[in-house]
Amino acid sequence: DVFVSYQRGEEKIKRPLTLGMGGWGPDWFGPELAFGIGMGDVYKEPVLLIKTCWGGHNLFGCFRPPSAGKPAYEIGEWPKPEDVGASYHKMVKEVRECLANLDTDFPQLKGLKTELCGFVWFQGWNDMCQPGDKIRQQVYDEYCPNFVHLVQDLRAEFKVPNLPVVMGELGVGGEKADKNMIDFRAGQAKIAICPELKGTLGYVRTAPFWYPELDELPRKMESEEHRVRKAVAAQLKEQLKDKPESADPKKMERLVREAGDKALKDDAAYQKTKKESDRHVCNWYCHYQGSARVYCMVGYSLA
Repeated sequence: DVFVSYQRGEEKIKRPLTLGMGGWGPDWFGPELAFGIGMGDVYKEPVLLIKTCWGGHNLFGCFRPPSAGKPAYEIGEWPKPEDVGASYHKMVKEVRECLANLDTDFPQLKGLKTELCGFVWFQGWNDMCQPGDKIRQQVYDEYCPNFVHLVQDLRAEFKVPNLPVVMGELGVGGEKADKNMIDFRAGQAKIAICPELKGTLGYVRTAPFWYPELDELPRKMESEEHRVRKAVAAQLKEQLKDKPESADPKKMERLVREAGDKALKDDAAYQKTKKESDRHVCNWYCHYQGSARVYCMVGYSLA
């Protein structure tokens, strides 16, 4: 009784909640899986999740809401000035299109009255990693007021003045993340106590869901790979030191790389580490290493 509407690139996902509703293909998922399960447990009525997300977008630029006005500082090369606010309008457009075509896209919901019950926001990496100390601090300081504008504009857009809102902290790196992450989270945390959203907002900490293997295994993999490639390079260079190949740096580089790739496939210690790592780490650091465990905990906590 839980359904998802999600425009993933050219693919339109309009079906019951399951795996494959993340950003990468048929067996990937994000927070929507556990979030949807949690919502389905709460409501006797059917639940529809309208998921909108695009990689590399930020709140101070791409998602900047209309009432926030233009940035009072130079925003750099991304987004371009003409694209400021574009993601906000795209999000509104996709929500309106979904609601207008419910009977066609979701025949299971045909004839039912819809109610907008909440807005979930889980984002922040591309605001956190802005270059330049001056711009970065301005982005951090502006995050809370921009989010208030975002919520107020959406409430006005869809005529739901007290629309409940849940926001998830940017938890990449856990509690021991670097200074920029800690400073950005401080800006996010102000949202939990801002008077404009008092009584209608839930703020979810997600840094505690990060766990040691997400740091330890990539470092271990890197160390094992370095060990294998270093040994292979030394052996190959010794074997070819008096041959024509050794006089061609580009050719030697290619031979060393190819020999290293083959050695990694045959090295038992590396393969053991890789198998262990693949259970936890399957995507970028900024995507919580692709950890199913983290995404389930985030999704359920947001629910």
